[in-house]
Amino acid sequence: MRTMIEMDDSVVRELRVMAQHRGISFKAVVNEALRKSLQGSSGGASVSKYECPVFHLGTPPAAVDLDKALALAAALDDEETCRELT
Repeated sequence: MRTMIEMDDSVVRELRVMAQHRGISFKAVVNEALRKSLQGSSGGASVSKYECPVFHLGTPPAAVDLDKALALAAALDDEETCRELT
């Protein structure tokens, strides 16, 4: 199967060096590295779930209507632009 992925330049360099030293193709080195990584994760090919930390930021002020947050942001941005131009 053919697929396109974007890799960091440093990773590509390391993979190319490995392929050259071992005398195998770049594709073979990439497939081998991916297989090893998947086998090393817990439970075979499954990937562990990432949980994002949640922080309570408090209650918003009563004067701010969050239903119109985009309009408020636009108005504040307009005010800042006018202030910078004067």
